[in-house]
Amino acid sequence: MAGCAYWVVPAARRAGVASGALAAVSAWAFGPAGFHRLYLDHSTRNIGSCRVATKAGFEAEGVMRSAAVHDDGRHDMHRHARIRV
Repeated sequence: MAGCAYWVVPAARRAGVASGALAAVSAWAFGPAGFHRLYLDHSTRNIGSCRVATKAGFEAEGVMRSAAVHDDGRHDMHRHARIRV
C-alpha cells in the first residue's frame, strides 16, 4: 500500500496536470513497483482535488472527520483508493 499526493500551482490548474501525473504514477506503482493498493486524502472542501482523484480512477471510500489541520483550521478529509486489477 502506498499513499499519493499532488499539488499544482494555480497557473497550471484545470489543464489535466495532476490527473495525468496521478495516472502515470499509478501505472508505475501497479506495474514495476508491485503495489496492490494506492490511496489519497483531500479536504472535503477541495472539489477540484476530488475531480482529480476520480478522473485518475481513484474511488471515494469515505470521510475521515476532522482528520487534518490546515491554515484555516480542521478539515474533514475524503479518502480515495485504487486497487490493482
